[in-house]
Amino acid sequence: MPNPPKSSTKNISAEDQERLMVLARSLQSYRANLQYVDYKQAEKDSEKLAVKILEVYHRKELESFSFKAIPRGGLIVMGMLSYILDLKPSQFLPNENPAKPVMIVDDIALTGARLSKMLSGINSSHVVIANLYSHPDLRMALMEKEPRVKHCFAAHDLRDRARENHPDPQEYEAWKKRMIDWMGGNRYWVCQPDLVGFAWNEPDYPFWNPVTECLEDGWRSLPPHKCLKNKTRLGILPHQELKVELQMSSSVVSGIFDDVIWLYQADTKQVYTLEGVSAQIWSVLVVYGNIESTVKYLTGQYTVKENILRRDVHGLVDYLLAKGILERAKEKPSEVADH
Repeated sequence: MPNPPKSSTKNISAEDQERLMVLARSLQSYRANLQYVDYKQAEKDSEKLAVKILEVYHRKELESFSFKAIPRGGLIVMGMLSYILDLKPSQFLPNENPAKPVMIVDDIALTGARLSKMLSGINSSHVVIANLYSHPDLRMALMEKEPRVKHCFAAHDLRDRARENHPDPQEYEAWKKRMIDWMGGNRYWVCQPDLVGFAWNEPDYPFWNPVTECLEDGWRSLPPHKCLKNKTRLGILPHQELKVELQMSSSVVSGIFDDVIWLYQADTKQVYTLEGVSAQIWSVLVVYGNIESTVKYLTGQYTVKENILRRDVHGLVDYLLAKGILERAKEKPSEVADH
C-alpha cells in the first residue's frame, strides 16, 4: 500500500503552520456561512435577476443591447438569461459601436477585479452589470468610479463580515489597506463575504501567507462531487463510471499547496496530507467515485500489476473511510420517466 495520509502536525514548516492557522480561523465561517447554489437554484436566481432587469428595461429596449459574459461562470448565467429574456443569437456577437448598450453578466462579483478588466475592453458609453450575487457597496462603488455604468443588478445581496471581524474603525481601515496592497489590481471594493459556492464553481478566496509573503489559494469547502471546478482542478480526465460508490465527506475541507493535498477533517479536527501515489489515488477516487474505474485509470499510469494496484486502492479506501475522509455515496431515489 502507498504511504498513508500523514496526520501529524509536528515538525511542519513555518509556511505550513501559517496555512493551518488560517484554516483553523476560517473553518467555522466556511461551514456556517456557505451557501450552495445548484443548477435548479441558479435557474431560480436567474429568473429573479431577469425580473429586476425588466423593472428598468422593457423587452424592446433589451433588443438593442449587446451581451457579454465574464468567463467562466458568467457564461452559464448568460445562457439561462438568454432563454428567460428571449435574447437573439446576434446579441452575443462582438460589437464595436460605442452607442450600443452592453450588459455584462457574471455569477458572482466580490471585488470587481474581473469587471474592471472586462470594462477596459468595452467602448460603450452605456454599460449595465448583472450578477446573481454581489454586495450593494460594491455596486455603489462601481457606479461611482465608472460613470458609464448606468445600473448594477443582483439577484441576491452578499453580506460583508469585515466590519464584524474588525469592529474598531482604525483596525478596519488598516485591514482594508493591507488587502488592497496585497491583492493589487483594479478592485472597486474589498470585503469578507459569506461564501457562495456553485455547482460549477467555488470562487477563489485567497489568503495572505506572511511567511511566503504572497497570496495563496484558499481552502475549498465544496467536495468535488458537488462542484465541477473542484473536480476538474484535480487534473483527472472525465470518465463514465458505472456507479458512484464513494465521495469526499462533507466534513472535510481541502487545499492543494506545492503539489501536496491537504485535508482537514472537521469532526475529528485532524489534518492529513497526501503526496505521491496516495495523492493520485485520492484524486481519481473523488473524481470517479468508483474503485474499479480508479484501478483501471491508474493501471495505465503506473507499471504495476493490476492485482497489486487494486489491493493498494482498497487499502487506502479502507483507511480513508475509517478516518471519515471518504464516505459511502448515498443512493438517489430512482426516477420513473413518463413516456
